[in-house]
Amino acid sequence: MSDSYHISNLGSFGGGIPTDMDGYVHLTAEGWMEAPMDWAGNKLEGDDLVEWAEERADEAVRLTDEANAAVEEWRANN
Repeated sequence: MSDSYHISNLGSFGGGIPTDMDGYVHLTAEGWMEAPMDWAGNKLEGDDLVEWAEERADEAVRLTDEANAAVEEWRANN
């Protein structure tokens, strides 16, 4: 699996998965730290950025796994 993907790949199953400003989901902290984000004057730096990115990556992985499972269940039943 790639470290990033566009949310449109999951269609309606992708709701709630965090994305960057361009609609990409990043599955690694490094991806989130480099992602284009609208910080609205509150850009994180240093340890705060690392912690935020790690949490965002964990959430993205969890929600992506859930969405992929839902896609597979839908396919099996349709």
